[in-house]
Amino acid sequence: MQTFILVEPNELFRLGLTLLFRSVGCEVFPVSSGGAAVALMYSREFYDGILMNSNLRTGVNAADAVSMIRSFSQVPILLFDATFHVRPYDSFCCESMPF
Repeated sequence: MQTFILVEPNELFRLGLTLLFRSVGCEVFPVSSGGAAVALMYSREFYDGILMNSNLRTGVNAADAVSMIRSFSQVPILLFDATFHVRPYDSFCCESMPF
């Protein structure tokens, strides 16, 4: 089972995406901000990837969160927008991703 952190500020979208990924056999840890994602990464040993809304508006924005994550981890990061267009953040994606 693959494990992901899902960063989405909208509670309804976060719930829907969590249910979607769990329905295909992925373990998902939903959080509402980039700062929460960074804190969660420090508290757990391993994740297969991070799915992050590219338009985070409050607190730590997506670019800052990615910079903080890259300072200690090379985990694959996928960004998605309001139309759920998904793109890899960098070259560490995405052979191991299930989609």
